[in-house]
Amino acid sequence: MVSRGIRRAFIALIVGGILVSVYTVAGFVGVPHLLRSQLHAFAQEHYGRPLQVGEIRFNPFTFALEVRDVSFPDTDRQPLLSFRRLFMNLDVASLWRRGASFRVIELDQPFTRVLIRRDGTLNLADLAKPFASEPPQKPAPPEEPMRLFVDQLRVTDSSLAFEDDTRARPFRAQLKPITFDLRDFSTTEKTGNAYALQGSSSAGERFA
Repeated sequence: MVSRGIRRAFIALIVGGILVSVYTVAGFVGVPHLLRSQLHAFAQEHYGRPLQVGEIRFNPFTFALEVRDVSFPDTDRQPLLSFRRLFMNLDVASLWRRGASFRVIELDQPFTRVLIRRDGTLNLADLAKPFASEPPQKPAPPEEPMRLFVDQLRVTDSSLAFEDDTRARPFRAQLKPITFDLRDFSTTEKTGNAYALQGSSSAGERFA
């Protein structure tokens, strides 16, 4: 007869295998599906605009998230914000740092359209409307910033389009490509906010 200890170990092994399987499916399949639905719902509810989202991948074992081909339109249906690829790798150090800690954040080909409309309003101001709240009756005590740690933030091939329609002859300009690498960034006072930032221009000019 099979001993009771072996039977318990066998049952524990089966239960453990089921839990790992559920966690794997929830991570690889459930998280991308939930994230996509939440992004679409938020954009539609607060802005009344369609949000385009390409492929979403999440690895529940390395805590790596990759989102591709995101585009958010302006009121005239022209692209307002977009990027080709966003990759974020969350570090387990978040547990003892008591704040979001990222090994790397990579943003490829982000685009921003800055438009001053004919009535003088700024299109980017639309993004803040869902977060607007009534002013507090009493001055609120200063709050500490959210604890955030980023080992490396890399932005490549960024572009910025600026349009001013308040002029008699509308002004158009585009700044690209913008590429920079930020390391060892944090929002806590104890670290002294020591970080390194490097940038370069298409003409080979660099700053650090």
